[in-house]
Amino acid sequence: MATLVGLHKKSAAQSAAGSGSAAASNPRKKHVAKNRKGAAAAAAAAEPCAPSKLTALQQKKMDEPYRNLDIPHLDLLVRSANQNGLGDLINGLQTSRMLMVGTKWTVAIDSNHPDLATMLPCFAGVEKGALEGAYHEIALETPGMVGTKDRLVVTEYGYRTAKELNEYTRSSGLREHEIGIMSNLGLRQPLALSELHLSQPHLREVLPKHGKEWRFFFGYGAGQKERARYDLLLDRVIFDPSITQAIVFPVNHHTVGEDSKKSRLGVTYLERYLEKRKAPLAQLKRGKVVEFDSLTVETLSLANRVIKVVAMKPKQVIAYSDMQQLWRAADTSFTIAEGDQSFSEALSAGIPMAYQLWRTEGTAHKQALYDSFVKQAGSVAEFIVRCANYPENDLNHGELVKIIEDCNRKQFLTQYSEFTAGLVETYDIAPRLRGFVKRYWVRMNRHALAQELPVFGEKFGVVSALEAAGRFEEAHARTLDMLGSCGIHIGLFNARQKKFGRQGAIRVGMGESLERQAMPREVFALIYKYDDSDFSEAPPSAPPSEATGASPAPTATAAAGTAPMGASAAAGVGVAPATPKPPSS
Repeated sequence: MATLVGLHKKSAAQSAAGSGSAAASNPRKKHVAKNRKGAAAAAAAAEPCAPSKLTALQQKKMDEPYRNLDIPHLDLLVRSANQNGLGDLINGLQTSRMLMVGTKWTVAIDSNHPDLATMLPCFAGVEKGALEGAYHEIALETPGMVGTKDRLVVTEYGYRTAKELNEYTRSSGLREHEIGIMSNLGLRQPLALSELHLSQPHLREVLPKHGKEWRFFFGYGAGQKERARYDLLLDRVIFDPSITQAIVFPVNHHTVGEDSKKSRLGVTYLERYLEKRKAPLAQLKRGKVVEFDSLTVETLSLANRVIKVVAMKPKQVIAYSDMQQLWRAADTSFTIAEGDQSFSEALSAGIPMAYQLWRTEGTAHKQALYDSFVKQAGSVAEFIVRCANYPENDLNHGELVKIIEDCNRKQFLTQYSEFTAGLVETYDIAPRLRGFVKRYWVRMNRHALAQELPVFGEKFGVVSALEAAGRFEEAHARTLDMLGSCGIHIGLFNARQKKFGRQGAIRVGMGESLERQAMPREVFALIYKYDDSDFSEAPPSAPPSEATGASPAPTATAAAGTAPMGASAAAGVGVAPATPKPPSS
């Protein structure tokens, strides 16, 4: 209990001193050299980072040097609100997964989406978290609107203009100032329908277990906002006589209406499609509709051809692990997509895509994303535009013939596959996302780092002053210098501070005994902030030049570890220092 009281007192002192700061005075650190005491005092008086005046593109470039910075341990919370679609939930879960790849970070997701329990097991290692009442160092919302110093935000693909962004906000997408899209080249590894291991039993019954003659057309975006791409998917299959046996499965939980079979218009989407096409499809015969708990299957016959159309019932979903397999088993000649996730998946799979640009008042949804996609498409751009312009409800026979010809041309399929492979590799969001998070962590822990490593405090102060002045080139160069000389020490600082942290404790077994005692979360938070040097005799610290291998600081104030926006740092770059203020978190 005495230990916990001591921890609580220390935690309160840290809060008063700013994010990540230790108490300004601690009588138990008897062996700390005087210059370290000076550094601690300077860090305690440190001014918070001034607002950055860098542009969105410059902010993106400033994240780049942090990508390779070793920060072994972080506790992150990713938040994804329910916005009437699976895409936002999968976006949050994918973000959580990508933050964990190649790291030892603990990542939890907070979402009010009703399908979180179904999708969470598909993302190994991601925990279920809560915005309130759970300890986390960094909160990140995706997709979101605008970030603040307490919460990072990554917006939807192409959704924000560069002028709307700040140092805590990044936009995903393909434009120059955006940080990329989610990629998964594993979706290019083909998987036969007979090799699928699906968790959804009715899907296993619908898809044939044998027979290579069946072609499986899969996509996302069938009729929830507009039905043009759904119509085009059916047109591409039904009007291509070379396709003799096919399964068409456009995933969307609103494919049929609220009574599970009929739409609000009293007909299914497929019935409405066939009504519009009854003249050219006069010979088509409809078979019996087979009903399952979560989906329906209708068989269409045209001469010697058989086409099965699968439709999800309302409020039914497919586990994401099944979705990944279905993308790999899909026919590589054509698909449809809508929004963010299916756009990324179709590109990752390398399948020629008709993208749904559903219209609202003013600009079409995702217009910026679509425009940047077409701009980079080169020789396959004409196909993308033709598909996007395909009319809703009506049959455009001339355009359809051209689309089908491209889909059946090996040369076109190769060109499209190569184009998308290069695109997803170039615009992979994962490393940029981790760089964004690492840079934020360094800023939030600048006081404690300056206390630990005075030379870092001086260098960070220079960078901060240059960012506040909008001097990007100099700020970028100084950042490279700072991370080059201090990077290893930042990583060691993080590793030591987290030695008894939540994830560290759990991994070494300590967490098991604590959890069995039902220890409150706030106690875990106190342990997480525990600095083991408080409970052991620390050796005298070497001067900054010896400890870091850096050259001696040019001024006495620099040697003492000035505040990030202190006089010597600002003067060193020709920027007038701001009036000192108390530290903030």
